[in-house]
Amino acid sequence: MAAVGALDLVRYFGRWGRRPAQHVLGNAGRFTYLLIDMLRGLAEWSVYIPRPFEQATNIGYGSLFIVLLVAGFAGAVTSLQTGYQFTGTLPLYYAGAVISESMILELGPVLTALILAGRIGARYAAEPGTMRVAE
Repeated sequence: MAAVGALDLVRYFGRWGRRPAQHVLGNAGRFTYLLIDMLRGLAEWSVYIPRPFEQATNIGYGSLFIVLLVAGFAGAVTSLQTGYQFTGTLPLYYAGAVISESMILELGPVLTALILAGRIGARYAAEPGTMRVAE
């Protein structure tokens, strides 16, 4: 009977001393588990190595059509508006230089960034919902 009472005291004081230690050392323990999982994942390198190349292809080549489409329409609108604004004030052969400079330096990178951010962000947001669980 004495062993049971002593066992209850050990459990009580063990829990009492373990809670602060878990609070202080909890993050260190989680970090250790993260490192162990990272090392465990190195064995599956054949899965992880091709993945960045697939993503780069999807981002770059996969977005080429929509970027060129938007750039073409933006260039057409810019040239139309520039031709309208330059009529009667400046010679129209200046319009080509103004359009090319504005599209290449200003409008092109901004529109490309907006399109890519929207397309890639939507793709990455939808990707976790379509993943299958490995069996």
